Formats: sequence, C-alpha cells, structure tokens
Amino acid sequence: MAELSDEQRKEIGDLLFAGHKIEAIKRCREYCSLGLSEAKGFIDEYEAALRAASPNRFAAQPNGVRILADAGLERMAGTARGSQGIKFTEQHISPDGLITLAVAQENIDKIIGFVDFQGKCFQWHTHGDLLVEFSGLPEDLAIRKFIDDVLGNRVIIAVSSVGGVVRDIAVTYDPESDVKYKSDDEDIVFRYWDGSTAVVLPKRNGANGDKANQ
Repeated sequence: MAELSDEQRKEIGDLLFAGHKIEAIKRCREYCSLGLSEAKGFIDEYEAALRAASPNRFAAQPNGVRILADAGLERMAGTARGSQGIKFTEQHISPDGLITLAVAQENIDKIIGFVDFQGKCFQWHTHGDLLVEFSGLPEDLAIRKFIDDVLGNRVIIAVSSVGGVVRDIAVTYDPESDVKYKSDDEDIVFRYWDGSTAVVLPKRNGANGDKANQ
C-alpha cells in the first residue's frame, strides 16, 4: 500500500481531478518508491474512490486542450514559453486526416501524445520511460512498438467530444471504464488509426474490444 502524506495525497488527487493520470502515477512512484504496476494499481483504486466521492470534480476541459502542468508538455502544446529545449521528432497523420500522433523530446524525456490541428497537445499522453516498464524493451524499441501498435490498428483510440468539440484523444485499454465514467454531456467514439470503428464488447477473459470485422 502506498504511504503518502496528506499533502502528497492532495497533490495526486488534484492531478487526477484534472485528468493528469500519467503524472499522478509518476508522482506516486517518486513519493513511494513503487514499481509501475504497483503505482498504477494504487492510482486506479484512488481514482475510483475519488470518482465515487466527488464525481463533479472531474470536469471536462474546455476546447479539447488541457492547461498542462508538465512544463515540457506546456511547450509541446505551445501554451507556455515557446519551444526552447523541446522538439518534435515524429508526426503521423491518420489516413482520414482526423488524428495526429506526435513524439517530442525535452532533454532526455520523450513524450508521445495526440495533437490538434494547431499542434496543441490533448490531455492524454505517455512517456518513454513508462513504455519501457510496460513492455520490458529498451526505450527506443518500446516507443517504436507503441507507435507501430497505434498505426497498425492494434490498439483502440478513444475520441472524446463535448458539444461537438473534440476534448481529448487517447489510447485506451479499458473502453468500458471510459464509458462508465464519462460525463453526461460527453460523447466517446472508439476507433482505430485507419478510421474503422472499434467494436467494444462486454469484458470476456480480459478482452476490452475487438477490431471490426477482424
């Protein structure tokens, strides 16, 4: 069990309320010296408890772009002090032209996420070091595998909209939970990189979804 001070617990809670789950996991690992799976398990449980106690605090972000707490991602999103110290290294546009996946680097930190047509980063993102621990591969190979899985239609992409405006684009491994915890005014479309619809079925032996017609 993660041992957090009241201040640390509040900080992590605020990150979760703001939709910064990856950052919450990283802070939990930093504060408690936990492995990735342990920290993720704790954060999943903590988030579920927060959603049960204070669902209204998980408010939708305006205009589909969050105000990023991460300084590197602020620059990646163009919302802070320009581009000093960070650069895009890859950019991929889906065949239907609706989704852009970008890779950026700040010093040694590699950041992977979806961006809008103005180059601003949506809420969801991941980091190279997290992909290393999930995959067990060296960082460059872990990032390449992740990108290949997205471009190869092997993972589900969730596109969240409010009032017809895209709020977030994310890779999801648990679409059922995405639907369960979405806000009343939120619409979520599950798709693959090539634009085909991801058919989300009831969980069965750990399965979260199947590619249409696959």
